[in-house]
Amino acid sequence: MPQRIIVIPARLGSTRRPRKMRLTDTGKPLIRHTIAAAMRSQLARRVIVATDSEEIYSVVNGCCDQVIMTSPNCRNGMERVAEAVRDMPDVTAVVTLQGDAPEMPGEF
Repeated sequence: MPQRIIVIPARLGSTRRPRKMRLTDTGKPLIRHTIAAAMRSQLARRVIVATDSEEIYSVVNGCCDQVIMTSPNCRNGMERVAEAVRDMPDVTAVVTLQGDAPEMPGEF
């Protein structure tokens, strides 16, 4: 059976909106809303957050299937995702979901 996963790259050091993953305008951090949307996916078997931040790790740990710490040297989200899935030979498809996309429908 194909192993499809969703990986959400997340970092605090955004240049356009620093710390946006931790914004709590609704009472819950933005990244947790995005995880909730991803967990509704009918196609993915697992939801993983890839981050270089201990702070994000502590906010999302337990809200998704796995949190993977990545190198702070990743230049962008795609590098963070690639590093996170590098040792997952059973994975056949990876969907990258940006951490600031909490309105993604569950059908994806």
